[in-house]
Amino acid sequence: MKIVFDPHSAPVAKPKPAGKEPGAEKNGFVDLLGRALESAAASPAPVGGGELAVSFRAGPPSPPEPEVGELAEEILEGLEKYAGRLADPSAGLRELDSLLVALQRRCEALAPLLERLPEESRPLREIAGRAVLTVQTEILHLRRGDYLGT
Repeated sequence: MKIVFDPHSAPVAKPKPAGKEPGAEKNGFVDLLGRALESAAASPAPVGGGELAVSFRAGPPSPPEPEVGELAEEILEGLEKYAGRLADPSAGLRELDSLLVALQRRCEALAPLLERLPEESRPLREIAGRAVLTVQTEILHLRRGDYLGT
């Protein structure tokens, strides 16, 4: 694309100040909205009572398997990060605790989804349950002081 400068182009028109045009005060948004509402109120009501009834039906519940899988994967990735930080001697106990608290929140979000899993999803339920159990065990170990000597 090539841009060419034309020194003889037409000058740009300057915007006129508001209120200088005749009828400008009646063309504002508020005035236009008021006129539209007045015309809607003056028009005859639609057949059927004049009120528009809108209702929303709940769709079929979505299967929890994809969400359970994503949350379980996030928890497992968080456990890997936690294990890496646990092996690092420069990691403090507060940092480790904050990692576990974040994982615990994900586990709490996972619990109601596990209850909704159908029986056919038993392997997924077991994997997610083991991830939750591992997080709870690590919280217990850290807060009990098992890692103070390392």
